[in-house]
Amino acid sequence: MHWKKLFNNRFLGSWDLEGRDSVTVVIEKIVTEKVQNTQGQSEDVPVAYFEGSKTGKGMILNRTNARAIANLHGPDTAKWVGKRIEIGVETVNAFGQQTEALRIHAAPSRKAKQAAAILTPENEDDIPQ
Repeated sequence: MHWKKLFNNRFLGSWDLEGRDSVTVVIEKIVTEKVQNTQGQSEDVPVAYFEGSKTGKGMILNRTNARAIANLHGPDTAKWVGKRIEIGVETVNAFGQQTEALRIHAAPSRKAKQAAAILTPENEDDIPQ
């Protein structure tokens, strides 16, 4: 278990992917919620929630991730509901240090995902040398 799971994290973080490179999700809703920023001040931020989420946590959408969704599905946030996206983990420079961050990408098509599952061995020992 990732150490950050020991704390009551209200929003989705890289540790919630549990070692997976990425997950494909469907946007259930986009809402605005109050959070405390790094200066201790309350601010409203956009948060995305996903259908069937085990954690029930929303993902705070920073400008980078909101722009990525807009590039994929248009600028109207109401039209993002029901759309598939892929959430991955990338190492980024933030606040003077390297840290893992969630990043939004286009979700692979269902056909591509099924083909990848068929072509990917479940066990590394099954990979031909």
